Parts: sequence; C-alpha cells; structure tokens
Amino acid sequence: MINEGQAAVVRRIYGMFLQGHSLPAIARRLTAEGIPTPGGKTSWSKTTIKSILTNEKYKGDALLQKVYTVDFLSKKKKVNEGEIPQYYVDHSRDAIIDPRVFDQAQRQMAAWQGKTNRHSSAGIFADRIRCGDCGSRYGQKVWHSNDKYRRVVWQCSHKFDGGVKCGTPHLDEAAMKERFVKAVNLLTAEREEIYGTFKEIEEQIFGMREQLGQVRERIGERMVKREGMERFLSEVKGQRDVVTEFDGGQWYSLVDVVTVFSMEDMCFTF
Repeated sequence: MINEGQAAVVRRIYGMFLQGHSLPAIARRLTAEGIPTPGGKTSWSKTTIKSILTNEKYKGDALLQKVYTVDFLSKKKKVNEGEIPQYYVDHSRDAIIDPRVFDQAQRQMAAWQGKTNRHSSAGIFADRIRCGDCGSRYGQKVWHSNDKYRRVVWQCSHKFDGGVKCGTPHLDEAAMKERFVKAVNLLTAEREEIYGTFKEIEEQIFGMREQLGQVRERIGERMVKREGMERFLSEVKGQRDVVTEFDGGQWYSLVDVVTVFSMEDMCFTF
C-alpha cells in the first residue's frame, strides 16, 4: 500500500529535479526542512535522491534479482552484475510517479551524466549568469568574510585573471531578483506569440521524425530540452498577473542563462 505522506515527498523530489534543481540542492532542502529519509535518517544525500529518481518501483514496475545471496550460511549478498538472470515486471504495484514523468527524469539524468560542472554549485544563481564581455560564468564571491561587513556577491569568474579586465558589474542577490521579476513581466506580455511560435516549431519537428534515425544518440538530449520547454510554456501561459516578488521556482523553470553587460543592461535567455 502507498504511504501518502512518503509518496508526497517522492513526488516533490521528482518535481524539483525536473524543475532544474541539482541532487545536492534537493538533499539540502529536505534536510533543512527536517524531512526523514526512507531509512528514517535526518540527513539526505545526493545518493539517496538519485536512488529515488532511478527506482522503477515508483512508476509501478519491478526489476527482480538486483542483488542475490552469495552464501546462504553467512547471508552475504552481492549486486547482480550479470551472474544470474534478472526479470522486469510491468505494473507490479500501484504507481506513485506517472510513468511519463519517471521516463522524463531518466532522460534528464542521462543528459546530465558527465557534466560535472552543471548544476553542481550551491547557490540558486549558479551556472545561470554569464558575463557579457568575455562569456564566462558568474561565480559567487564573499567580501569581508571575517568582519561585520560580510557580503555575498556574484561576479565574472575571470574578472581579475589578468589581461583585459571585464567591465561587467558584480551583483548581489537582491539586484538579480529585481531584474528577474522585470524580465518575467516582459516575457508574460508576449506569451501568446511565444506559444504560437513553439507550436510551429513543434510541427516542423514532427515532420522530420523519419530522419531522426541518423541521429539516434541525440534523441534523449532533445527530448530533455523539449520537456523543459513544455514546463517553460506551462509556466508562461499560466502567468496572468504582474509579478511582484522573486520566486525561486520560476527562476529554475524559466531561466537558461542571464548575460550581464551592466547594471542597466542584462539579457535574460529563457
């Protein structure tokens, strides 16, 4: 039987992951909120989050004999690496996660494999702000870390590497949030035109499906981008009111990167 309390946590993990949150970020959030892990522990790890995101049981299926008993006397077990047959059973139990959502998570997980720098930093703005002068990512810096004037800012990572110094400004979180709110309101005003353009592109994509056999290895990555676009469109189409304050969920759902040229000139790429 499904434990609805725990099932809600599982659904939330999938939602956060598909929204763009990294595994460490999800683990930190759940730990900070005091939510126990499936094993009853108080601290979540990215390994636990990954195991939930890749466990087929949550979509109602089961892979039998993942592990097997090596010695029946000692009860020693070993991960099955092909020593004995495995069996996949569809619809073996009630699903907590819709199979389509589960499959989206697997494609997004595969797309992130090997991209160790992507989504790895702790800050909400990590990897999504780019310098308009040199193209480098903005990084988090701490000023006056040991005194009362301590301040966290974001600035171009290559700003002081020598050579030609970038003229782009540093940003604090308040400034970034204020400009994000303004950019979302500009985006919302054009939502119908954006949606219409996407539908035209989607029709073109469907018309080219027969040619995708030549680029099969890229299908997974394109599906991740398409699903991200659908989440983006859903967010934009549902945004009817003027945004008055920063929302972290909107940031993860909408922003690909922010290119900074000056305090008055920033380009939001959604």
